[in-house]
Amino acid sequence: MNVSSNGHDSQMVCKCGASTKLKISWSKDNLGRRFYVSGNYYNGSIACCDYFFWYDPPINDFHAQLFNKLKKEIKNLKLQFEAQKVHAMENFGASSNNNNVSSTLFVERLGDL
Repeated sequence: MNVSSNGHDSQMVCKCGASTKLKISWSKDNLGRRFYVSGNYYNGSIACCDYFFWYDPPINDFHAQLFNKLKKEIKNLKLQFEAQKVHAMENFGASSNNNNVSSTLFVERLGDL
């Protein structure tokens, strides 16, 4: 399951006694849907506590399609941005006589955009 933290810890406590964390699903079927998991849900790659509770109700088909379309668009924009960074790096490198230090700084600044 693809998840990310939204930065908000909840006040709920799971069955193992650990505080729960509110996460956001990035899976195709539940994209954008929030859920609680135990603070002990993962220990590295090992699941220690299987506590799981949906915070949001299931999303309707319209929102599921919209979220998936937006996720795909974000992915495409990231790919385009990476291609533009490579293109800019090639052009900058050629105009600066291949100055590696300047080229590296230029790409690092592009990454901050």
